Amino acid sequence: AQAHHRLAQLYVEMPEDQKQGTPWIETSAKSYEEALNYFNKVRFPYEYASVCHDYARALMIYPDEVRTDNLEKVMLLFEDALVIRTSEMPEERCLTLLNYLEARLEVENTKASMDRSRVIEMQEVALEIISLAPSDELKTRATVYLKVIKKALQGVTIQ
Repeated sequence: AQAHHRLAQLYVEMPEDQKQGTPWIETSAKSYEEALNYFNKVRFPYEYASVCHDYARALMIYPDEVRTDNLEKVMLLFEDALVIRTSEMPEERCLTLLNYLEARLEVENTKASMDRSRVIEMQEVALEIISLAPSDELKTRATVYLKVIKKALQGVTIQ
């Protein structure tokens, strides 16, 4: 499972000029799935959360023609990781929350209007990161997201 997790990461990190076609995407996704088949929430919660987080990040990096179909899966993977990455793991939780915010903004930016509860949720997530972050870098990144959230709201109807 660890080998599959690392193999999947290597495919995602491969330089663009070495990625030919979509086989690297398929291999990466299959390797993440294999790792998740072994690392489950009960027996290996920390590893499971790490694979969920990395898999969601990979889905966000995949080319646009593949990625758009995966936004729902990205959100579910981040949510699974966040169940395990509690405030007792502040750095891991903050990193996952930051990535969750990025994905949520991407999902919301594809819509003509934003749901008010989603906007409030994104603001609350950014504020949680700021309050929980063990480093100034993470706090700064969350502050940037607060500004991005406000900017994303300009010109968009909130329901």
